[in-house]
Amino acid sequence: MFAHRLVGGNRIRSGDYFEQLDVKSRGQCAAIRGNVISVVTKGGTEQIHGGMYEFLRNYALDANFILNKVAGAARTPTRMNQFGATEGGPLYIPGLMHRTHKAFFFGGYEGLRLGAVSQLTSTVPDSTMVAGKLSEFLGAQLPGTDALCRPIYTGQIYNPLSTRSVVATCATANNTVGQTVEIRDPVPGTNIVEVSGLEDPAAKKIVTYFPGPMSSSTPVAGNNFFAFASVPTTSNEMNIRIDQNLTENSRFYARYSRKWEAKVQSAPLFGASNPAGPGQVNPNNRYSVASGYSQVLSPTLTLSINFGYNRFVEGKVGQGAGFDLTTLGLPGSLTTASPFFPIVNISGFAELGNATTEATALDEGTISADVVKVKGNHTFTFGYMGILGMVLGGAPIHTTFNFTSAFSNGPDPNYAARGREMPLAHS
Repeated sequence: MFAHRLVGGNRIRSGDYFEQLDVKSRGQCAAIRGNVISVVTKGGTEQIHGGMYEFLRNYALDANFILNKVAGAARTPTRMNQFGATEGGPLYIPGLMHRTHKAFFFGGYEGLRLGAVSQLTSTVPDSTMVAGKLSEFLGAQLPGTDALCRPIYTGQIYNPLSTRSVVATCATANNTVGQTVEIRDPVPGTNIVEVSGLEDPAAKKIVTYFPGPMSSSTPVAGNNFFAFASVPTTSNEMNIRIDQNLTENSRFYARYSRKWEAKVQSAPLFGASNPAGPGQVNPNNRYSVASGYSQVLSPTLTLSINFGYNRFVEGKVGQGAGFDLTTLGLPGSLTTASPFFPIVNISGFAELGNATTEATALDEGTISADVVKVKGNHTFTFGYMGILGMVLGGAPIHTTFNFTSAFSNGPDPNYAARGREMPLAHS
């Protein structure tokens, strides 16, 4: 067996593949500039040996968390199955490869099935709001008037296109009579559909991607949408190692490991077919290869040559990937630069298009040669190590729209009236 470095530290995960794990810290060896984790993977022996294992966790067998008990909540649904098998022994193939007592193999498989639940409580527009009729937000009259002596109401939406400077005819908390101030006109009944030019064509299409409310609660009351769904993690990994005793003084090994993993980072809580939803899957596939040669040149002199290479591809695939922004009436150049459903942030409402899509490949490798000489009570180590580290990948920037109540504040846009917190906008 040969010790070899695992660059990155997360390429072979199953502990059943390990024979020995050694941590060397600075000061233990003159060749170390920091901490080094050395791992010896298991190898085959003269006898066939193997094993199987299963780790099970299910919330039906768990006690409830203390914080859940305090909040009166049920146990958090959690399901986990981690299972695998290993086998090793002499390497030979009856009729093709004779048993030499010099070649050995060791291999293993591990699978992971992890189930959890993601949930979301938020506020979404109802059908009346989607139609541009927002009278449900209009409330009681507030004390005082605006600079033009007009009454002010809670929840009143003001037309941003009507912004202009006027001479105040009434005193307010922010101006005196005769002072020049900025002012906006209120939207009658807060129904923006009745004001020509106030509804943007793209905004009218975007708002249809909000999921419908799940309760009778109105957007005014808030939290009218609740959804939950499974967020599973699935992985399969394998490892195979071959050892060959070339002579009594020389040995060679080679190892190959591969892992396929897919994790649902965020569930498609708006529906599997809604590109504006938060659904996101993170595929994290990786593989690792290593080999080494060891030669005993004399009782006090040894040579070791090792090679290792890892490739870790981390991805994120959002359910809005590949969306054509021209279907919303946006320029085709945006689709070329940002082929995702746009991120839409409206204060107080559920976010649209927040799933991320990108891919990053991390390549790491080492090649080393070491000569160890023992002289009396002293050990001398000479060698070389070359290290490769490369990161490739990234993602286009998402098209993002952010809307706050500043777009429709009033009557003076610089001093919003109390009770005017509705974040609606003309785009």
